[in-house]
Amino acid sequence: MSGGRRSAALARILLLLAGLVALGRLASRAWFEGPDLGTPVPSLAIRAGARPPPFLLAIVDGLREDATLASADPVMPFWRSLASEGASGVAVTGEPTLTAACVRTLLTGRNPDLAVAAANFDAPVVRENLVQRVAEAGLRVGHAGDAAAWQFAKPWYAPDDVFAVPDQGPADQGGTDDRALPFALGRIAAGVDALTVHFTRPDHAGHAHGAELEGTVAGALSPYAAACRTTDGYLRRIVDAFRARHPDALVVVAADHGLTSRGNHGGGEAGARRAPFVASGPLVVRRERVEISQASLASTMAALLRVAPLPLARDQDQVAHERRRAPVATRARRAGQDPGPVLRRRQLDVAAPAVFRLVLREDALVEFRDDALRE
Repeated sequence: MSGGRRSAALARILLLLAGLVALGRLASRAWFEGPDLGTPVPSLAIRAGARPPPFLLAIVDGLREDATLASADPVMPFWRSLASEGASGVAVTGEPTLTAACVRTLLTGRNPDLAVAAANFDAPVVRENLVQRVAEAGLRVGHAGDAAAWQFAKPWYAPDDVFAVPDQGPADQGGTDDRALPFALGRIAAGVDALTVHFTRPDHAGHAHGAELEGTVAGALSPYAAACRTTDGYLRRIVDAFRARHPDALVVVAADHGLTSRGNHGGGEAGARRAPFVASGPLVVRRERVEISQASLASTMAALLRVAPLPLARDQDQVAHERRRAPVATRARRAGQDPGPVLRRRQLDVAAPAVFRLVLREDALVEFRDDALRE
């Protein structure tokens, strides 16, 4: 091979290697950091400046879907009663199914990624989250239980209203929950009008004993089912106390992730990705067996709370919408028109997606649309 051909072949090889390196960097960035979705859709506040309703978000760590299902003797009877008056079903998580990653999804609508998974036990503060929205709108926010939600939203909690314990793993078979319950009840009595709680008993029981519902003795609950039933009783006490002070509250109870029958999660297992949820409040329709992406829950809660949508809460429909925005705006400008109204109507098609119709009353959707168009 002549020197010229050898140089050309070497150049092609180097170009190929450079392309592979660039592709690898893009792929690793997408995997570790999540997608860059560009400029956020402008916020659409519902009755801008209005105070949100009281808000209770209870996170149940490692709750399996089958523990929440109806039966003659349900494992979680209070969950079933709450589901009968509101919307309930399964929120399908992204991957990895780790606590911090999924809690961030519940608060922001951003799907899990490895960057936050690497900080699973010491999550960084993230802006544009539900706690920030309600705190900046005037609600006093408290927290009790596992620290993940508090870690993501530290600046918007008052220190005296927080009891937060970093995950202790399976060695903690309910001790943190036992201390979180009276603290949460005390904060409700003290006047917090927004509260996040995070119980870990089911997750830790699953890790230690497996997550089968039936025990080894006929008719007996397994350790995992017993943990779910105890947690169900704690949820009843907190929801009842919160509603006694705030009858108009939005109440959302959601798993961060599920578990396999062996008590595992984190690797994208089908059982771990099915995270049950229930929502109840004045604007929530009665509907069971709803199945949505977990990333949609944050947008839905923002709408129910009448606060501005979260810029990170964007699903595939919203990504496609952003790709359409530029041509629409360009055509309007070329025609000498204000692109704002056109974009706003397009935006409403995204801001009130089909998932909202599963959990919001139709009159609330009409009000949402009318208020947004007036802005």
